[in-house]
Amino acid sequence: AANGLPRARVEEMAVGARDGVAEFMADARNSATGHLLGGEGAAAGAGRSVLRVPVQRLDRLLADHGCERLDVLKVDVEGGEDAVLAGAGDLLARYRTLVHIEFNLWTIMAMAGANPRRVLENWAAAFPHIVAFGDDGNPAPLKDTELLMWFLYVTTTKRGGMGDIVLCHDLGWLKRWK
Repeated sequence: AANGLPRARVEEMAVGARDGVAEFMADARNSATGHLLGGEGAAAGAGRSVLRVPVQRLDRLLADHGCERLDVLKVDVEGGEDAVLAGAGDLLARYRTLVHIEFNLWTIMAMAGANPRRVLENWAAAFPHIVAFGDDGNPAPLKDTELLMWFLYVTTTKRGGMGDIVLCHDLGWLKRWK
């Protein structure tokens, strides 16, 4: 309501690849590092707590709310990006949704236990186009493996391990970029 979005609502749950329940690590010292645990469990400690939370596939969540289209999806889930995409596969294909996703080397490796190169390659296989942003802030399509490796190199060496990516089905939005 404060942002003029009368239909917006808060859902107290996580989104993932499967419906169910999962453990969520919350850190009172840094809310940006909260994440679902991958089954290995973790001990609560100084400032940290482990909560059991419901998990729902985004496909199901939006269908339950009568969503008839999804133009843009922002994903920033501290290493759980692949799970969110897996749980939204039908939705993303049907609506050809543009996905703005955070690529964070630390969370991909530490939280998801994944190889960042493999993550990029999997996203490239799932979407016709991957677009990164250059040092000037302008979008730059990553058209081949060489450019994916360039993005990984720049993210690792110059950008503190973080970068934003757009996964999309077409590049029409680039014409409107200012």
